[in-house]
Amino acid sequence: MNTRLAATHLRRMDRRYSLALIAGIATGLVLSLAAGARANMVTNPSFETPESTFIFGFPGAPSVFGDWGGDLSEIVPAENGISPFDADHMLRFDATGNSADPILSAAQVYQTFDVSTYAADIAQGIAQADVSAFFNRVNGDAQTDTSFAVHVYAFAGAPGSLQTQLINGSYLDVAGGGLGTDGDPSTWEMASGHLLLPSGTDFLAVRLTASENVFNDGTHPEFDGHYADMVSAEIVIIPEPATLLLLCAGSVALSRRRRYIA
Repeated sequence: MNTRLAATHLRRMDRRYSLALIAGIATGLVLSLAAGARANMVTNPSFETPESTFIFGFPGAPSVFGDWGGDLSEIVPAENGISPFDADHMLRFDATGNSADPILSAAQVYQTFDVSTYAADIAQGIAQADVSAFFNRVNGDAQTDTSFAVHVYAFAGAPGSLQTQLINGSYLDVAGGGLGTDGDPSTWEMASGHLLLPSGTDFLAVRLTASENVFNDGTHPEFDGHYADMVSAEIVIIPEPATLLLLCAGSVALSRRRRYIA
């Protein structure tokens, strides 16, 4: 290969390397920006701190940030052949209200947290809440319920208004995901949801649900052994398309400044 052909070959290889490098940088920037702030905002996410998770009322709901509260439930250690998903404790669902109720068909436990520090991002429509939780149950029998879900709600106002807004349906938005568990006590399944936070969101509520989808029991306990553990709620800042274009354009411009020697 003569000198000119060798130089041409090197330039082509250099260009390919530069394009691959640009693509890698751009991808890294996108992933980095999309990751945003990813700290878990849930207090006591794996139920290791003792606290009462039952609040009398309909629906029972916490009035301050960082407290678990809702229908009859309890934080417990390993039991019924089920070990906690994380560390030493988990949440057990016991009833669909203040006590066993033959009409209600879902046990719900909530926690609220403040997102006012993300007000500017929420106003721009680039803040997203990602929630997840792990669920498990005993194998049971033909009447054992199988359904769980996790949801995230967006609210305006103060956390003390949670119960009223739930009753009135005046929350700003809600999203979530459910699952049917497999009945294997040795495995935990994860449900998750994602909510792009609407403008005006001041606080969020995470809701954990165990549903009586098979048999609506009217005696206590209504669930044979149904559990939740390791709850997560993260705020993700999603980069705007214009920002991504500028970053990619900047990367391309830098690559064009490379000088090649024939």
